[in-house]
Amino acid sequence: MNYDFTFSLKGHVALVTGSSRGLGRAIALAFGKRGAKVAFNYKNDEASAQATFDEFTRAGGEGMIIRADASDAGEISRMVAEVKAELGSIDILVPNATPAQPLKPLEEYDWAFFQQMLDFFVKSPFLLSQAIVPGMKEKGWGRIINIGSEVFQKSVPNFAPYVSAKGGQLGQTRSLASELAPFGITANIIAPGWIPTERHLHDPQEEKDRYFKTIPMGRWGVPDDVAAAAVYFASEEASFVSGQTLCVNGGSSPWRNDTRRTEHFRVSDHTRFLWVRGLGRRVALPGNRPRHRGRREDRRHSLLRLPAHGAAGAGENRSGDAANARSASPADSSSSGLGSGGRGQSHHHHRRPPQC
Repeated sequence: MNYDFTFSLKGHVALVTGSSRGLGRAIALAFGKRGAKVAFNYKNDEASAQATFDEFTRAGGEGMIIRADASDAGEISRMVAEVKAELGSIDILVPNATPAQPLKPLEEYDWAFFQQMLDFFVKSPFLLSQAIVPGMKEKGWGRIINIGSEVFQKSVPNFAPYVSAKGGQLGQTRSLASELAPFGITANIIAPGWIPTERHLHDPQEEKDRYFKTIPMGRWGVPDDVAAAAVYFASEEASFVSGQTLCVNGGSSPWRNDTRRTEHFRVSDHTRFLWVRGLGRRVALPGNRPRHRGRREDRRHSLLRLPAHGAAGAGENRSGDAANARSASPADSSSSGLGSGGRGQSHHHHRRPPQC
């Protein structure tokens, strides 16, 4: 296949839910700039939705604005029918609508809130896809682009309902990618880090500062960073890319964070070992064999060997993400595993590895 690498979306119709502001707004405007007809959806903030749509039309965009609850089956059916009647069959879908997401200990959540997370991040994408996919199949072309989060990969604490729902959303995306591939339909997910938008205006500055220190690129992400990823997934150039998660977080991967959470201990006079938490397997580097003297390593750790004269420290643990930064506590700094949110230094204990 020959691509022109213009990432043009001309001839396509996109529906972006929750597009009156934030990430949805940036994605919808970007689609319009690439030539797509765009349906802007909102539920409550009519003033922001109208202002966004006015900006869109002033730039020459063609589309419509529609009010609907993106988590309600009846409202979704009505919305899809109205968009089809005015703009044509939808072939680019971005389920982006989202409610408030407070961080709390498990005991402080109730099931009603958990259900709300499932409604927005599992039920809504499912019902939207179910309503729109038949038209995509008829056309032999379609794009489903879910907006996930880095919180799932990083196992963020004090956020169980949101993280659980995002995990379900990821599973749904991957399953649809396999099911719909024969019809020329792709399904992918964008997993942003903490991208400051209007909803974060009143977040404590110290939490923002803490998260900022974990971004390797040394700058905040902006909504257009996520919009650029969405344009790629929506384009013809991404026709062979499906079932994938694209993290948009300035390089703050969970693997990078994990290798900074370490413990050191002396095993013999000649060898020093570095145990890395959370990888779940043993990694052996070339060179002299480590002597375990009959001890069994903890299966929760992996083993990396360092020279005896090498530096004992692994550096400062700077793991974290959007939710971690907002929920960091002294207890977090000592926890193990992916994305535990600790801010402390790695511990230097000259001792034997934990026993099974």
